Amino acid sequence: MPRGPAVSFHGCPVWPTKVEKRKRHHGRRLRTVSETEEKKAKGVPLQLVEYGAAASLLFLVHLIPFSLIRLLSSLLGRLFFLFGRRRRSIALENLNHAFPHKKAEEVERIARRVSSLLY
Repeated sequence: MPRGPAVSFHGCPVWPTKVEKRKRHHGRRLRTVSETEEKKAKGVPLQLVEYGAAASLLFLVHLIPFSLIRLLSSLLGRLFFLFGRRRRSIALENLNHAFPHKKAEEVERIARRVSSLLY
């Protein structure tokens, strides 16, 4: 159970130091502030690599003509529609609620067209 600060000799509250914060909480040892900072510092090189990869990818996308990008995105949208069962079923269900008077074939055609435009 979490408790408040300890009371000093003079009756003033005394908060635990970083070393004292290594108490167990729900069966796990809590990290101190310095341990958390060390863990964050270890993740910085990985973040720089990820940033470099994303920036390189964006630079390469700028070199591709827009018509090819549109063709690739349309192809990706169709593939996601075919293989993304969960998203496809959600889209079809939403369209059926929005257009209850339309036939199932027409609703599926609308979903296919929208998915090829979005991705």
